[in-house]
Amino acid sequence: METQNHLVADDIIVGEGVALDVPKASPVQRISAALIDAFITVLLISAVFYTFSNYLLFSNAAIARTISISVIVFFLVVMPTLIETLSKGKSVGRFIMGTRVVRTDHGAISFRHAFTRAMIGVIEIWLSAGSIAAVSVFFSKHGLRVGDFAAGTLVIVDRIPLRLTQPILMPKEMEAWASSADIGSIPTPTALSARQFLLRKDTLAPASRQEIGLQLAQQLQEFVYPLPAQMPHPEVFISAILAERSRRATQRALANQKIARTLLRQ
Repeated sequence: METQNHLVADDIIVGEGVALDVPKASPVQRISAALIDAFITVLLISAVFYTFSNYLLFSNAAIARTISISVIVFFLVVMPTLIETLSKGKSVGRFIMGTRVVRTDHGAISFRHAFTRAMIGVIEIWLSAGSIAAVSVFFSKHGLRVGDFAAGTLVIVDRIPLRLTQPILMPKEMEAWASSADIGSIPTPTALSARQFLLRKDTLAPASRQEIGLQLAQQLQEFVYPLPAQMPHPEVFISAILAERSRRATQRALANQKIARTLLRQ
């Protein structure tokens, strides 16, 4: 059986929104998440109107109309805007379906993006019973609804299966330096980004490959001392760091197993 680990989208974002091959959410995932969110919204609106039905019934028409409009605007515009902004693109439906709204450069959305999506969503989701959004999602190139086009956003898969592949190999010219270098605690997102870059570098455009490789190498330099006397190519440097990090982790695991076996025999 193939072993898989799950990552979240933030784990494979390099720097300020430069992402490595983040898969887009499928139309089925998007529509399922929207249906879940719509069901919850209708449930909340119904609960509010039911709770205050007596007050609305005995108030004058102008007050009742104002309150009704305010409640609907809150749940259709204000609430989704706040939830998406504070959760960086999440909602209840997207959390369940494992998706997230991001900018087109894969960075976290802001209040402006969430508000634009919510405002247009009133028309393409609620007033059209979701037909406009569904057609747009199915027929647009990246599965975008009208609100995404207006806000400059897209929906990506938030939980990505990462298949465990071959280990990163140590470049021979870096063996001596790597074995004596002090490698600090590299943050997991940085290490994962570097690993995925090496595994997918051949699929990147040359300019992107060079830019991302240099950026990752610069990030890794902060956790290594001393640096090589002559800095190698960024991809060689990244390979050396990851390979040595993996070798030391394996050695620690074996040593811990040996200690544990010794203690159990006592």
